[in-house]
Amino acid sequence: MHERVVTTSSELAEWIEEVQLLAEEIGCEPFWRGQVDAGWALSSSLSRISDSPTSITNSDLNRAEGELLDEARRWVTAPPEMPQTDLEWLALLQHHGIPTRMVDFSRNPLVGVFFAVETLDDVEGRVFAVLVPKQSSRLPTDSAERIGDIPSGEVRLWTPRREISPRLAAQEGVFVLGQLPSTKTIRYANDHGTVRRMVRSEVVSTMTIPVVMVDLAKTHRFEMQMVRCVSVRIHVDKASVREALEGRARRGKLRPPPGVRIDHPYCYPDVDGLRSFSRVWKRLSRGIN
Repeated sequence: MHERVVTTSSELAEWIEEVQLLAEEIGCEPFWRGQVDAGWALSSSLSRISDSPTSITNSDLNRAEGELLDEARRWVTAPPEMPQTDLEWLALLQHHGIPTRMVDFSRNPLVGVFFAVETLDDVEGRVFAVLVPKQSSRLPTDSAERIGDIPSGEVRLWTPRREISPRLAAQEGVFVLGQLPSTKTIRYANDHGTVRRMVRSEVVSTMTIPVVMVDLAKTHRFEMQMVRCVSVRIHVDKASVREALEGRARRGKLRPPPGVRIDHPYCYPDVDGLRSFSRVWKRLSRGIN
């Protein structure tokens, strides 16, 4: 309903600045998440594997998460760093591609942009920005809290130890944790020009953390404890944005600090990242000769 569309890299940079200024004005801290397909929901990897995402419940997620944790503790006996809590186990699992309820964001808006333009050049990307009140609960690194115990409608921010998730640390990342959003907070959709209230199935298929999508130009008027979220659809040539993030663009506002390249080595500084994205390895894997 409150979608913003940008058509140039400069417009995207201006949108980021607008979000940052607003966050400071209303006493919030912005966190950024990019997705290469603008049509994808703001959802966790665990909820995405549900057979019926429109009717999934917190009980379903609690049960699946518990089974994964039990199996991980039984199976994984020699990780690089032994997790100490449920959250650390989940962070380790997510680091290796096993679905969890944890949704990762970055403190760095350029990292969020990178993930929105990383691949799928023929599809529009999207950047989400959640505006989290500075006094909101930030869990300590060694927190023993479980996601299923977080009160409905609330979120928690949690950052694991670097040893548990070095990739998240490289991405200046933080996990946003929460249960499925309820319909007690009314959310609206723009349905072919008609504004209407969303039903639960639509809400949980659109987002799996309890945020409220708002108009960036009007969000300062909201007096609410809910975490506000704004987004932008990137109708820009993705290759040109990647060029800017790598510091190769001669002009434009969307550039990293001097000497910094926001690219695959920056965001995936590990062996798994090299295996997945290195052009040298991809060439050699086809044959040395």
